[in-house]
Amino acid sequence: MGRKDAMAAQLPVDQYRKKIGQSQQKRASKSMKEQRSADEQLKSRSLVSDVLLPLAGLLLLLVGLYCSLYYYIDRQGSSAKGASSTSQQ
Repeated sequence: MGRKDAMAAQLPVDQYRKKIGQSQQKRASKSMKEQRSADEQLKSRSLVSDVLLPLAGLLLLLVGLYCSLYYYIDRQGSSAKGASSTSQQ
């Protein structure tokens, strides 16, 4: 009988440890929920952000390179034509 009474009353240190364990468990469950939601967002990214945006960027880069080369070559060609036409006259 004395044994049951002794078990019912917890020592203050045990109560303190129990409270610390509960608070750590709450924090761990919150961080796990946040991690799960972040993982779900990464998994649910759309086709647009994964494939189409990089392809559009690459296409834009190639078009810009093409236009700049075309302008540069056309400019050199027109100045050569102008110089040759004035020297022939």
